[in-house]
Amino acid sequence: MTFARRYTEAILENGAFIVENMKVLKPFVLNGHDSIPGHAGVIINGDHWEFRGSTNSKYVDGKPLLETVYASGYFKRNNPDYDPENLPSLDVESLLDSSLVSMTGDEFYNNIPSSYGYVDHFRNYTKELHAVPYPECWAGKAYVARLEIPEGTPDVYGSGYCIHPGILDSITQIGLCMFMNMTNKTFDFNGTFLPVSMKRLTRWDPVDSLSAEEHLKNGIYVLYKPKVWGAKGPFVSDYVISDASGRVFFTIDEFEIALAPEPEPVPITDYTMHQRIVTTWQPKAFVTPDYTLPPTGAHGGHSYLAEVLESLLVNARTRTNRFVSRILDLDPTDSIARAVDAKLSSLLATHRFSVDYFAAGVDGESADVKVNALRYPHGRSTIIDTATFSSQSVSIRTATVDVILANLDIAKTPANLDLIPQLLAPSGAAIFLVHCLSPRLSLNSTSLTCIFFFSRRRPL
Repeated sequence: MTFARRYTEAILENGAFIVENMKVLKPFVLNGHDSIPGHAGVIINGDHWEFRGSTNSKYVDGKPLLETVYASGYFKRNNPDYDPENLPSLDVESLLDSSLVSMTGDEFYNNIPSSYGYVDHFRNYTKELHAVPYPECWAGKAYVARLEIPEGTPDVYGSGYCIHPGILDSITQIGLCMFMNMTNKTFDFNGTFLPVSMKRLTRWDPVDSLSAEEHLKNGIYVLYKPKVWGAKGPFVSDYVISDASGRVFFTIDEFEIALAPEPEPVPITDYTMHQRIVTTWQPKAFVTPDYTLPPTGAHGGHSYLAEVLESLLVNARTRTNRFVSRILDLDPTDSIARAVDAKLSSLLATHRFSVDYFAAGVDGESADVKVNALRYPHGRSTIIDTATFSSQSVSIRTATVDVILANLDIAKTPANLDLIPQLLAPSGAAIFLVHCLSPRLSLNSTSLTCIFFFSRRRPL
């Protein structure tokens, strides 16, 4: 869950007292010098914010181009419900008196699967955890944890943080209690969890309070309240965080985590065939074996291509639990981009499915024209000769594209069609809109439009 707290702290440092409707689209991982992404920051537009990074080391007017969105949401610079005469509080003493079972912080971290990698300061902060009766929570139980962050803790105090990301991470980790047998001190769930979204984070401090450090010095308490819990998700919970006296200084509402479908996340810097850069928490297989094309109906041409693309991505989201995909548009014009634009926005809004849409052009200017034709916000320019399908572009790596879209003239088949299987990820798909001029038709301008769909499968 570590990358979610980076995004949260980044917007808190920009003065947010309320963070709303945060969506986590991608994990953000830096592995050291010269790693990708090399630059990152928060981009603010009104009350909307995005955490962006640079994956291609490009610069515009001397500034790094932050083209990849890792998380986004909305924020407010004040809490309209803050009332210094009526501050929220947590009855810590009563909660601890009702403890059903407890464990130490060391017992907790000794039983978390190694795939989480929680070491060092994560273990040091958490001292004790309790399961307590709480009727309105799932299974009638909530969890209380005590954390100690003494003054002098390296990097925490006086370093410019609103609240140190390591502390935010330790707070959200308390949710793993839900998957533990606290009596036997065992972790009873096979799988790794990663953050998906957060409905609201609220600071309960005066508007001129830049940091939450003063609340930390004597220790803090975390009340973790499971709300929605399914065998394979969703997993949604609330958090209430108070200082040692019970004074609540921030709350988190509807924090959702998702079960990673593989035992361990794949490193984001691995560009090999079977461990792609696209995302780290989703299955590598893209097209499910039982996928079928949607009925043609009244659709034709570009309209049907858009229908096929939408059904393919919805199928991937609902059947294989994917959240992000890469699409490469090889059309020399912007016609495909315009045709699928509304579908991409709908997928993001309805299914929380994010697409990195790579619009190819023979040069930067022609690629930019296609990106500018999109209202969908996650379009990127990439340079590929759309007449020959040859590419020197470093932004498209081998075996990283889930879907390729192309508009082809059957009489002018590109010489380098072998580029397509090289770019496709395992089980990726290529959708061709093929135009065939028919000599039997009286009007030469009339064309027969066909769509070919094929899948490239390799053992995982």
